[in-house]
Amino acid sequence: MSNEPARPAAPRWRRWLAPWPWLLLGSAAGAGVGLLIAARPHDGVDAAMHAALVLLLAAVALQQLHTRRTTHRLLRAQASQAEGLQALAAAGLAVWELDLARRVIVLSPEAARLADPALPVGQGIELAQRDAATLLHPDDAERVTAALTRTVAEGLPVVHEFRIRRRHGELAWLSDRVRLLRDEQGRPARLIGAVQDVTARHLADMAREDDAARRRFFFDHSRDAVFVVDMQARVVEANASFRELLGLAPAQIDNLHIWDFDTDHPREHALSVVARDLPKLQSFEARWQPRDGAPLDVEVSINRIE
Repeated sequence: MSNEPARPAAPRWRRWLAPWPWLLLGSAAGAGVGLLIAARPHDGVDAAMHAALVLLLAAVALQQLHTRRTTHRLLRAQASQAEGLQALAAAGLAVWELDLARRVIVLSPEAARLADPALPVGQGIELAQRDAATLLHPDDAERVTAALTRTVAEGLPVVHEFRIRRRHGELAWLSDRVRLLRDEQGRPARLIGAVQDVTARHLADMAREDDAARRRFFFDHSRDAVFVVDMQARVVEANASFRELLGLAPAQIDNLHIWDFDTDHPREHALSVVARDLPKLQSFEARWQPRDGAPLDVEVSINRIE
């Protein structure tokens, strides 16, 4: 045993306060060394308390490390996106950028020419956001604004199509792919989009719709009995004149086959006719049997539709 006199025990309040300077240092530094110092046992302090403090500070340090790594990954991804969009602009594609702080939109030369084809080649445009919004078609403006607002709030990319009014009033359809870029603090900083002129596609779609509408009008209002059959010789569509000729109600068209009303074309014959490759319009005479009444001699013209 040692002959040195025993040292008096420290007051209880000093024993409890002793670890906290080290804990504060370790938390501020966020380093493993700080954690070890903060966890060093002190005279009279419960070992379980030190173990809990070690775990707490380790969790804080890991959280800080995770946050830094997440931030770095985000910044790298956004830098890659920005470089990708810059590459699109360099490749001659139409790109625009909205500075959320300044509320200014910069259009690349190609994007500017989509808005005003009369602009000189290679000339971009810088517009206030409110001025750029006037280019949007009135029926699309609210939807486009809502989509961009949602992108800023949620950070999710958006792909949409909308109409703009060009300098001389003509309409153009654009397809737009928009992404949000953040600053170093993770706050929304810019919207960057790549646009493509899809006017030709929309005009073709409208032409097909107009053609279909015209066909439907003539189909419904024709005085001739017009009907459509599938490859099983089943009537899938018929106009009012067809139903009137055979004395049928609209509901009676369901599951109606050619051989149900054409006495000259029994089942096997009718199936061979519809399966035949018809290079052009063909006509033939046939005898139809209405639901009520005497048989009718008719001339039938058939043509295959895709």
